[in-house]
Amino acid sequence: MAEQIERKFIRVRKDNLCPVCGHDSYCRLYPDYVVCNRVESEKPSKYDGGGWVHGGLLRYACPSVSDSLVAFNRQALCGDPLASPCVLNAAYTRMLSGCKLFANHDSVFSRRGMNIAMAREAGYRSLYGAVDATSYRSCTIGVPGFFDLATCRAFFVAPGLLIPYRDHLGRITGLQVRPDNPIGKAKYLWVSSRGKPGGTAGKACPHYSFAKQGKLVPRRLWITEGALKADSISHNLTEHAVGIPGTGCVKAMERSWCGLFHDYSIVLAMDQDNNPGTAEAERKLSALCRGVVYKASWDKPYKGIDDALAADCEITIKGYARKSK
Repeated sequence: MAEQIERKFIRVRKDNLCPVCGHDSYCRLYPDYVVCNRVESEKPSKYDGGGWVHGGLLRYACPSVSDSLVAFNRQALCGDPLASPCVLNAAYTRMLSGCKLFANHDSVFSRRGMNIAMAREAGYRSLYGAVDATSYRSCTIGVPGFFDLATCRAFFVAPGLLIPYRDHLGRITGLQVRPDNPIGKAKYLWVSSRGKPGGTAGKACPHYSFAKQGKLVPRRLWITEGALKADSISHNLTEHAVGIPGTGCVKAMERSWCGLFHDYSIVLAMDQDNNPGTAEAERKLSALCRGVVYKASWDKPYKGIDDALAADCEITIKGYARKSK
C-alpha cells in the first residue's frame, strides 16, 4: 500500500507551488508529504527523482492527486497550525512581490535615517486592499494573514505599511502591519487571520538584520526593539542587529537563538523609557550569550536608537554587568 501511495503524486506547477521552497518545478506532492528537490531534510527520498521528504505537508496541495487520498476540507483547514519557516517565506515573498511601497510611507524611513530604496530592498511594502492568492494557494495554508473567501484564497490586513520579520537565514517568518489609522494604542499589529475560514493566528518572532557592508565588529550583535530599529542599526551603523518584538517577547528571541550566537558579544540598545520590563528583558537577553555584553546609550530626548541615529547623536557603549535573577 505504501508503494502504491508513493507513486500517486503530482508535480508542482505555477498554480500549485511547492509548499517548502515555493518553486514551480521538480518537487513532488504526495498524499501525506512533500518531496522537495531544493530544501534538505533529515530524510532523503529513496525513489527516483531524488529530493528530501517533508512529512505532513500535503495539506497545502490541491486535491487533484486523488479524491480518495486527498480531500480539501475547509473546516479542517480552520485554525491551521503555523507553517514551517520555508513555507512562511515562500508565501510572504510571493505576496509581497505583487505589492508596492508608496511614497506616503517615506517618512517612516526618512526619520530613521533610511531611504525608500533601502526599504524596498528590505521587503517593506504598502497594502491597500485584499491580495488574491488563489494562484499560489498551495503555499499559504498555515500562513497568518491568508484565508478562504467564497471563490478564492486571499490576504488582507488593515491598510498600512507591511513590515517583514526575517530569521537568521533571511527567511520571512512573520509580518507586522503599521496601520495608517492605528487601532487604539497599538502602533504595530501582527498579521493574523485567526478565526477566518482557513486562517492561522500570527505569532511573534524576532527580526535579524545583517549589514552588507562597512566596518563590522567581528562576532558582535546589537539587540533592540522591533524590525525598524534593527534595520536602522544595520543601515546606519553597518553592524548586525536583531529586533525583538518587545520587552515582553524575550522568549521569541530565545527560541530563535538556537546556540548560533552564544559566543558573540552583544550590545543592548533597548528603548530609553520608563518601561518597567526593560531591565528584566536586558537581564534575560544578556544570559543568552557567553560573550561580552555592552549597553548602548544616547541623548535622553530620543526614546529609540533609530531616532537617535537619524539625529546623528553620539551612541555610547559601556560594559553591562550581568545580573542574577
